[in-house]
Amino acid sequence: MSGPRYRRRVDVLWRLADDRVVARRIGGDGLDLVGAAAMVWVALDQGRVAGDVLFELQTSDPSASTQHVDQALAQLMDAGLVEVVQ
Repeated sequence: MSGPRYRRRVDVLWRLADDRVVARRIGGDGLDLVGAAAMVWVALDQGRVAGDVLFELQTSDPSASTQHVDQALAQLMDAGLVEVVQ
């Protein structure tokens, strides 16, 4: 797959809660990730392109779509939790 590779920022502390991921950039505000954003966060255990993230999500949720992944990645990027790497 081609395209930008996304990964979690190293300055983010996080934990998996019951139905969400609680993430916080060091020195920043916390954010509760739910739904697709939480699933994408977990899938970014290593740098991945969006297509690989979608494949990972579809193994547990066949209804996951490109739109879900793109929206979640945009949310995570806007929150400063995820970055693009080369």
